[in-house]
Amino acid sequence: MNELPRVLVVDDQPTNLQVVGGVLRESKKYRVSFAQSGEEALKLVDTLSPDLILLDVMMPGMGGLEVCEQLKKTPVLSAVPIIFLTAKSEAKDMVEGFEVGGADYITKPFEPAVLLARVEAHLQLYLYNQREEEMRSKERITSYQNGLTEMGASVLHNIGNALVGVNSRIAPIEGMATKMSDLGAALNKAYILLDEEGDQARVLQILDLGAKLLKEEYASVLKEDAMQLKASIYHVNEIIDAQRSLTTKGLMSSHFAVESMMADVTTLLDDELDKRKVRLLIESKGEIPEVFLPRSPLGQVVVNLVKNSYEAISERIKQNELPENEGKIQIRLMSEVAVDGESKKNSYWYFDVIDNGVGIAAADLDSVLLSGYSTKLSSAGLGLHSAANFSVAMGGELKVMSDGPNQGTQIRIRLPLECSRNCYQVRK
Repeated sequence: MNELPRVLVVDDQPTNLQVVGGVLRESKKYRVSFAQSGEEALKLVDTLSPDLILLDVMMPGMGGLEVCEQLKKTPVLSAVPIIFLTAKSEAKDMVEGFEVGGADYITKPFEPAVLLARVEAHLQLYLYNQREEEMRSKERITSYQNGLTEMGASVLHNIGNALVGVNSRIAPIEGMATKMSDLGAALNKAYILLDEEGDQARVLQILDLGAKLLKEEYASVLKEDAMQLKASIYHVNEIIDAQRSLTTKGLMSSHFAVESMMADVTTLLDDELDKRKVRLLIESKGEIPEVFLPRSPLGQVVVNLVKNSYEAISERIKQNELPENEGKIQIRLMSEVAVDGESKKNSYWYFDVIDNGVGIAAADLDSVLLSGYSTKLSSAGLGLHSAANFSVAMGGELKVMSDGPNQGTQIRIRLPLECSRNCYQVRK
């Protein structure tokens, strides 16, 4: 059973508290608490968590206007409606109350019916907004949890890709070992020739060839392969560390430049893009301010979207609908900074990932964000669904656009410039 809304009445006159409290209690719709000073009210609000405050303006010590200002500076109480009770009725007094955050003004003496009507109207609006915010918070939490699960699967996929790179370097190393074994056999034969036949010229020729092979070819190839293996192992460790951090800490935000993250993404994808002969272009429209977001998961989202795009391009080439070497992916960065320019609050940035792949049929556009959804013409699935979950968890959104089969696809993600961990936590 839900508890009745709590109303806190603040007045330095016991008679006024009795009258107001009596009206509220007789309605049997509210739980009523009292404070006889502004200082006492500020101490009580943390434990009482009132849903509405009736606040006298004129009180000794801390007056009602000052109390209201203090309450509006407290994040968990800033949305609680405050109705001023006062004998003052001049317009300037009312304006002053609204300027510090008051929701309404009731002059003394008041009609009980008017008091109840004002209280009920503001309470219902406040409780409705609280329910809406709770639903949005639950949606963000669900998206965050789904995103963690799916990012985990994506991380395993990326580790697999990195290990493919490791495995691809093993075969050349094995081949080099065979060549070095053959060289060893040749040198041993040269020793025998010199010992048995005294063919010094032939031995010197073999030794010269062996020295060149060891110095110019084998050493160079082995050094390159070793560097490639180290890079692959480093990449695997980065992925594992990022997943470990994500699992234990959640989506932790940090300050970073978007261009720097995009440069890292390009480095990770270069080899695969070169192999598929797909061009990746990154374009900034205007300056993108430094953002405060979870960098590693966001980078993974971008990687997943680019992978979707180059797979869609490869599919279109396979269908002979696009010539080789004409595959193109464009990442376009833009920002929407608040007009006041004083803070990043209510400011957004967004990026488009645009390709000329197989595109998405109109009938599939409403389904591509569903978990596990995939068709040949959508090139969607886990990566796109995970990206949508991440966007919602960060307080943003993701849109999918396409003019149809073989018309390419445009993915647009819009995110706030700043998002701390409470982006997905329920605010009490």
